[in-house]
Amino acid sequence: MKRILFFFLLLSPLFVTAQESVESLYSQASKYYEAKDHEKAYPLMLQAAEQGYYKAECVIGHYYFFGFSPLDQNYAKAFEWYKKASDHGSISAKQKLGYMYHAGLYVSANKEKAYQYYIDAAQKGDVYSCINLGFMYSDAYGDFWWDASGADFPPIDKKKVYAHVPDYGYGGVSPGVSSKPKPGEANTQYEKKPTPPASLYEDTNYRVPVIDSMGHLNLDVIPMSPAEEWFLLAAKLDSTDGLYYLAYFYDVPYGEFEPTHFRGIDINLPDKTIYDNGIRLYEMAAQNGSAKAQAVIGEQYMQSNQFPTALKWLEMAKKNGIKDIIRHSNFYAYDGGPTVVVEAIAICKHFLKKQPYTYIGVWYDYDTYEPIQSDLYVYVQVKNAQEKEGLIKIDMNGRLISKTPIKFDENNSLYEHIKIENGQLLYDGQPF
Repeated sequence: MKRILFFFLLLSPLFVTAQESVESLYSQASKYYEAKDHEKAYPLMLQAAEQGYYKAECVIGHYYFFGFSPLDQNYAKAFEWYKKASDHGSISAKQKLGYMYHAGLYVSANKEKAYQYYIDAAQKGDVYSCINLGFMYSDAYGDFWWDASGADFPPIDKKKVYAHVPDYGYGGVSPGVSSKPKPGEANTQYEKKPTPPASLYEDTNYRVPVIDSMGHLNLDVIPMSPAEEWFLLAAKLDSTDGLYYLAYFYDVPYGEFEPTHFRGIDINLPDKTIYDNGIRLYEMAAQNGSAKAQAVIGEQYMQSNQFPTALKWLEMAKKNGIKDIIRHSNFYAYDGGPTVVVEAIAICKHFLKKQPYTYIGVWYDYDTYEPIQSDLYVYVQVKNAQEKEGLIKIDMNGRLISKTPIKFDENNSLYEHIKIENGQLLYDGQPF
């Protein structure tokens, strides 16, 4: 026993020295990596990874996954390094493996394996695994219509208590779970707006807001679904992107009877909807450094014609690498709205010049609800003081290129004059 103990003590300092050496190597490589100096970062990171250091192994996986210089994108190599890092304890690598199985990158799509990797990482505190689990449940059961007896994956813990969601006439309801149409049945949930029954106020847990009347954030609410539960946990773990995705989850554009809308209503302020509080969640995330949320808040201020504030947030988002404004309601809103940060910045610069009209929105192709693709110009719908509408064309510096007469009303609509051909906007048949 003494010999074994002596042998351990003899080797222990060598082990500590080796461990400190690889951690020091990784630390130096990380500084270069964060500065995006990959010529210096990669060889040092590779040395640390080849010594079996799990954090470095995960980063080498990133190099292959994203195709960072000096490497080309290679999902097979990325998977190999993520697997090594995961086996050695990297939580981030587990999340990336889950994503590769989820998306079917290099490996065949396998939602069960993706789920297991996500669960493993989420239980160890990985915020992006929580977010991905939230989306898995949301995709399977709908954003706000939960049916534990429907799809069998992802699994729902039948013993777990969720806030009771009343039945608004869209189908049956069981404790804590609402129904959704069966396969092949017509989905009529948005075709009618029934009067909420008396049971609306029987269970107030689903009405507890995440932001109260004092502006305080409360994430310790009883979730209405597994999806909401994971998004809430993500927000608890991370006040930037975790909070952004919680706001994204709540940011649904439909009517007042949707259950998740009530999560944003303060019982003492019944006129406050989730739209108001959803924006407040986005703003909290933006203030905490979420670049995605900064873009959303910039767009929101622009929609309100508050262009100085909008420009501040949009330029901040651009500086932080955001190109597209990703907001849940943008996927449903038929009145369009900017989806590209540089376009939104150009619009703000234009309207800061004290224009004689107000901003309505970016003009979309109303046949496909897709933005008109242009790297040079932005087409913007405007109106004057008499509420007459027109269209302007500006360049990416906000300079006016051309405009239509602002004289349209319900009987003489812009739609009658505008046509989209090959991504180009035509006004009365001529390029605008």
